[in-house]
Amino acid sequence: MVLADVPCSGLGIIGKKPDIKLFFEKENLKELYELQKKILENAARYVKPGGVLIFSTCTLNKAENEGGFEFLKTDCNMVPESLDPYLSGKLHSETTKQGYLQLLPHIHGTDGFFVSRFRKP
Repeated sequence: MVLADVPCSGLGIIGKKPDIKLFFEKENLKELYELQKKILENAARYVKPGGVLIFSTCTLNKAENEGGFEFLKTDCNMVPESLDPYLSGKLHSETTKQGYLQLLPHIHGTDGFFVSRFRKP
């Protein structure tokens, strides 16, 4: 199993680290996306056939989260797997069946967090 907890904008933990607002610049996101893709592509190379890759971030940014999810699926040929067997039934949703979970502070009472699971064919 390979865990790729990639660097992100950190928007999911802004409640604990309000200084993120001071340093957040939308212009830097494109550069961040490119770094994330390089890390994910490299991490996918380390997964043996039949092995698992977990991709996570601590952001609420859809482009970082679902963008990384789609990148692994399409560009890295990884196959998403349901998260339901590993989660409390309270967290099951259509997206967890598809292979990812987005935790939202106002709904789940947690930091914002994204996690997904893939298997290498």
